Amino acid sequence: MAKGNPPNADQLIAEDAADRAGAGRAGAGDATGLTGAPTRAPAAPRAPAAGAAGRALPAGSGPAPAGAEAHAGAVPEPARRRIFAPAIAAGRVPLATDGRTLYRWRGQLGLIASGQVAQAGFGMTGDSWTEAPAIPSAYWRMFANSVYGQNSLGFIKSTADLLVGGYTRSSSDGWNTVHASRTPSFPYGAGPDGNNVWTDRDGETLTYGKLPCTEFRFLYFEHGGTWRYRIDGGAWTEVVCPDTGNFNTILVSGLSDTAHTIDMDTAGNTGVVSMSGFIATRRSAPGIVLNKFGNGGITGNGMEKYYAQIGPQMQYTPLDLVQIILGTNDYRNPYSPVPVFLDAVAKLCAQLRSVNPDIGIVLTTPAKTNGIAVTPLSEYRDAAYQFALENDIEYLNLYDQMGEWAQAYEQGLMRNDLHLGRAGGFVAGSILNRSFLGI
Repeated sequence: MAKGNPPNADQLIAEDAADRAGAGRAGAGDATGLTGAPTRAPAAPRAPAAGAAGRALPAGSGPAPAGAEAHAGAVPEPARRRIFAPAIAAGRVPLATDGRTLYRWRGQLGLIASGQVAQAGFGMTGDSWTEAPAIPSAYWRMFANSVYGQNSLGFIKSTADLLVGGYTRSSSDGWNTVHASRTPSFPYGAGPDGNNVWTDRDGETLTYGKLPCTEFRFLYFEHGGTWRYRIDGGAWTEVVCPDTGNFNTILVSGLSDTAHTIDMDTAGNTGVVSMSGFIATRRSAPGIVLNKFGNGGITGNGMEKYYAQIGPQMQYTPLDLVQIILGTNDYRNPYSPVPVFLDAVAKLCAQLRSVNPDIGIVLTTPAKTNGIAVTPLSEYRDAAYQFALENDIEYLNLYDQMGEWAQAYEQGLMRNDLHLGRAGGFVAGSILNRSFLGI
């Protein structure tokens, strides 16, 4: 091979076979499906990326796939995927990858379809496209209309705005709201969505209503505060926190399978009560869980403020597939150029894989918007596609599937210069479903 020339597929396959020569074969060949096409060996769990300091997550760090010795001449799957995936040509990026890494999501749907009590956990994280109601509400309705049905809302944000799913939230005025896109740091901890509420006052209240769940979990940080909770007007339970700064949770289980009201107050508080979110699930019922982790206004660079909280807190809710939508704020911002954006996505993916190494990830470039570009959004699109191939995740290209902004706005798909409206949310949902969800 000439120095400096990238290897082609035949060269990589031949070199890999030569490296493995003499290793022998443990099986009698590839199994075939009904169509006669070779079926893929079961995928090994993907090891969580440690650190993720660069753009690429560690490849091949997990155990070898079961039966891998039976494919001695095969290129490892991530490399094979890069070789055979459609290339960017003449400014055109494929509309979606092939979905092969979403086996856990498909497996959970299979359990539900077979009549088992199982949940398929869907999550969405990124900027306002995953926090504002247009897209998440469309997904929630899509889940309801599917044969799998809705289960629960999963992660419940601590802050008051942009609620989805019909639940209610009310609070007294003494809570401080911290939002990642509007603060340089979090004095008392952050939620996995980059939001937090805290108070150092006595007697403040916080109530969530109309929340269907059989389990309810409080996510909070210990800063010497005292608070209480009760379910459906029952007896109060007091929580006295040490002043450690540590993250902690409380699970209330065994609730009836109906909508509940959860009250909190800070009676007797002399420290800081800090809440990073809540989780409401129906573990005794099947269906799809919607977890909304979005943070309006955030960039990949901005997620650096709270990404370390993502894995430790997301682990408590069902999660089998997470869609990342980022780029609308990045392309208009000098502080999140493409290399910084990719570093942040790598760290985010590492956090998600710390929740479960087999979690499915769909990195998504948003549709065209009407902002003033510092860096063209198309450059983020191109880089995101290549990142997905290099790191064994999926990619969805809304940029090339929803037309020009002016046309989409005139048609009523765009609510304003930067955000989809209700109809646009349904279009985005149909594209995601067609490409990956299969519901």
